[in-house]
Amino acid sequence: TPVTGAEAALTMPAAASATGTPAVVPAAPGGKNLTVSAEGTPAAATHASGTAYNDALKLKLTAGTDGDVTITQLVVNRGGFASDSAFTGVGAFNLSTGKRHGNFVTFSDQKATIPMASNPLIVPAGKTVEVMFRTNITAAAAGQTGTYNLSVLPAGITTTATVSAPAPLMGATEALT
Repeated sequence: TPVTGAEAALTMPAAASATGTPAVVPAAPGGKNLTVSAEGTPAAATHASGTAYNDALKLKLTAGTDGDVTITQLVVNRGGFASDSAFTGVGAFNLSTGKRHGNFVTFSDQKATIPMASNPLIVPAGKTVEVMFRTNITAAAAGQTGTYNLSVLPAGITTTATVSAPAPLMGATEALT
Protein backbone atom coordinates (compact mmCIF):
# COMPACT_ATOMS: atom_id res chain seq x y z
CA THR A 1 0.00 0.00 0.00
CA PRO A 2 1.47 3.38 -0.93
CA VAL A 3 2.10 5.95 1.79
CA THR A 4 -0.19 8.92 1.25
CA GLY A 5 0.41 11.00 4.37
CA ALA A 6 3.31 12.58 6.19
CA GLU A 7 4.26 12.91 9.82
CA ALA A 8 5.66 16.36 10.62
CA ALA A 9 7.42 15.13 13.78
CA LEU A 10 9.65 12.73 11.85
CA THR A 11 13.04 13.94 10.67
CA MET A 12 15.81 12.40 8.65
CA PRO A 13 19.14 12.06 10.43
CA ALA A 14 21.69 14.52 9.14
CA ALA A 15 24.80 13.23 7.42
CA ALA A 16 28.24 13.41 9.00
CA SER A 17 30.07 16.66 8.42
CA ALA A 18 33.16 16.94 6.24
CA THR A 19 35.36 16.87 9.35
CA GLY A 20 33.97 13.50 10.39
CA THR A 21 32.10 14.87 13.39
CA PRO A 22 28.67 13.26 13.49
CA ALA A 23 25.86 15.72 12.82
CA VAL A 24 23.33 16.36 15.56
CA VAL A 25 19.59 16.21 15.07
CA PRO A 26 18.21 18.82 17.52
CA ALA A 27 15.75 17.68 20.14
CA ALA A 28 12.13 18.62 19.54
CA PRO A 29 10.97 21.84 21.22
CA GLY A 30 8.74 21.67 24.23
CA GLY A 31 11.16 21.34 27.12
CA LYS A 32 14.51 22.73 28.09
CA ASN A 33 16.83 21.17 25.55
CA LEU A 34 20.55 21.48 24.96
CA THR A 35 22.05 20.49 21.61
CA VAL A 36 25.82 19.93 21.68
CA SER A 37 28.35 19.43 18.89
CA ALA A 38 32.13 19.42 18.55
CA GLU A 39 31.93 21.51 15.38
CA GLY A 40 34.93 23.79 15.00
CA THR A 41 37.23 21.77 17.24
CA PRO A 42 40.87 22.77 16.67
CA ALA A 43 42.89 20.75 14.17
CA ALA A 44 45.60 18.38 15.37
CA ALA A 45 48.66 20.19 16.72
CA THR A 46 51.79 19.61 18.77
CA HIS A 47 51.69 20.76 22.39
CA ALA A 48 55.11 21.27 23.95
CA SER A 49 56.03 20.48 27.55
CA GLY A 50 55.66 23.42 29.90
CA THR A 51 52.92 25.07 27.83
CA ALA A 52 49.56 26.34 29.05
CA TYR A 53 46.14 27.02 27.58
CA ASN A 54 46.50 24.55 24.70
CA ASP A 55 43.22 24.43 22.78
CA ALA A 56 42.12 20.79 22.62
CA LEU A 57 38.32 20.47 22.28
CA LYS A 58 35.59 22.96 21.40
CA LEU A 59 31.93 22.35 22.11
CA LYS A 60 29.01 24.32 20.70
CA LEU A 61 26.16 24.37 23.22
CA THR A 62 22.77 25.53 21.92
CA ALA A 63 19.80 26.01 24.25
CA GLY A 64 16.20 25.51 23.17
CA THR A 65 14.03 28.59 22.83
CA ASP A 66 11.94 27.87 25.93
CA GLY A 67 14.45 28.86 28.58
CA ASP A 68 18.05 29.32 29.67
CA VAL A 69 20.10 26.18 30.29
CA THR A 70 22.45 25.93 33.28
CA ILE A 71 25.48 23.62 33.21
CA THR A 72 26.97 22.81 36.63
CA GLN A 73 29.54 20.13 35.78
CA LEU A 74 31.48 18.74 32.82
CA VAL A 75 33.38 15.44 32.76
CA VAL A 76 36.27 15.35 30.28
CA ASN A 77 37.85 12.09 29.15
CA ARG A 78 41.43 11.83 27.92
CA GLY A 79 42.46 9.24 25.38
CA GLY A 80 45.76 8.48 23.68
CA PHE A 81 49.19 7.35 24.79
CA ALA A 82 50.17 10.27 27.04
CA SER A 83 49.96 9.70 30.79
CA ASP A 84 47.78 11.61 33.25
CA SER A 85 50.98 12.97 34.84
CA ALA A 86 51.86 14.81 31.60
CA PHE A 87 49.10 17.32 32.39
CA THR A 88 48.87 19.89 35.16
CA GLY A 89 45.22 20.44 34.33
CA VAL A 90 42.32 21.03 31.98
CA GLY A 91 39.87 23.94 32.10
CA ALA A 92 36.66 25.02 30.35
CA PHE A 93 36.47 28.53 28.85
CA ASN A 94 33.45 30.39 27.47
CA LEU A 95 34.78 31.77 24.17
CA SER A 96 32.24 34.61 24.09
CA THR A 97 33.31 36.08 27.41
CA GLY A 98 36.80 34.60 27.83
CA LYS A 99 35.70 33.50 31.30
CA ARG A 100 36.81 30.17 32.77
CA HIS A 101 34.07 28.13 34.45
CA GLY A 102 35.29 25.98 37.31
CA ASN A 103 38.95 25.52 38.11
CA PHE A 104 41.69 23.79 36.19
CA VAL A 105 41.47 20.17 37.33
CA THR A 106 43.82 17.22 36.92
CA PHE A 107 43.19 13.89 35.22
CA SER A 108 42.83 10.69 37.21
CA ASP A 109 42.35 7.42 35.35
CA GLN A 110 42.04 9.46 32.13
CA LYS A 111 39.09 11.48 33.47
CA ALA A 112 38.74 15.02 34.82
CA THR A 113 35.58 16.36 36.48
CA ILE A 114 35.13 20.13 36.26
CA PRO A 115 32.59 21.20 38.89
CA MET A 116 31.09 24.64 38.27
CA ALA A 117 28.09 24.82 40.61
CA SER A 118 29.37 28.07 42.14
CA ASN A 119 30.13 29.51 38.69
CA PRO A 120 27.73 27.75 36.31
CA LEU A 121 27.83 28.07 32.55
CA ILE A 122 24.57 29.64 31.36
CA VAL A 123 23.40 29.13 27.77
CA PRO A 124 20.68 31.72 27.06
CA ALA A 125 17.43 30.52 25.48
CA GLY A 126 17.76 30.15 21.72
CA LYS A 127 21.48 31.02 21.77
CA THR A 128 24.75 29.16 21.24
CA VAL A 129 27.74 29.32 23.59
CA GLU A 130 31.11 27.93 22.53
CA VAL A 131 33.29 26.33 25.18
CA MET A 132 36.98 25.55 24.66
CA PHE A 133 38.72 22.94 26.78
CA ARG A 134 42.34 23.95 27.29
CA THR A 135 45.15 21.82 28.68
CA ASN A 136 48.28 22.71 30.60
CA ILE A 137 51.24 20.42 29.92
CA THR A 138 53.73 19.86 32.72
CA ALA A 139 57.39 20.80 32.17
CA ALA A 140 58.21 17.28 33.41
CA ALA A 141 56.69 16.02 30.15
CA ALA A 142 59.85 17.19 28.35
CA GLY A 143 61.24 14.34 26.31
CA GLN A 144 58.02 12.34 26.59
CA THR A 145 56.34 11.55 23.36
CA GLY A 146 52.77 10.56 22.96
CA THR A 147 49.40 11.65 21.82
CA TYR A 148 46.16 12.60 23.47
CA ASN A 149 42.66 13.71 22.66
CA LEU A 150 39.81 14.97 24.78
CA SER A 151 36.21 13.88 24.64
CA VAL A 152 32.97 14.52 26.49
CA LEU A 153 30.09 12.07 26.63
CA PRO A 154 26.56 13.53 26.69
CA ALA A 155 26.10 11.86 30.10
CA GLY A 156 29.13 13.84 31.35
CA ILE A 157 27.22 17.13 31.01
CA THR A 158 25.34 17.94 34.21
CA THR A 159 22.59 20.38 33.29
CA THR A 160 19.00 21.45 33.80
CA ALA A 161 18.20 20.32 30.23
CA THR A 162 17.86 17.19 28.15
CA VAL A 163 21.09 16.80 26.16
CA SER A 164 21.05 15.91 22.47
CA ALA A 165 24.53 15.08 21.17
CA PRO A 166 26.53 12.41 19.40
CA ALA A 167 28.68 10.21 21.63
CA PRO A 168 31.47 10.92 22.11
CA LEU A 169 32.08 14.61 21.39
CA MET A 170 35.74 14.29 20.46
CA GLY A 171 38.65 16.57 19.71
CA ALA A 172 41.54 15.94 17.33
CA THR A 173 44.53 13.84 18.35
CA GLU A 174 47.26 16.13 19.70
CA ALA A 175 50.96 15.28 19.93
CA LEU A 176 53.18 15.96 22.95
CA THR A 177 56.85 16.89 22.78
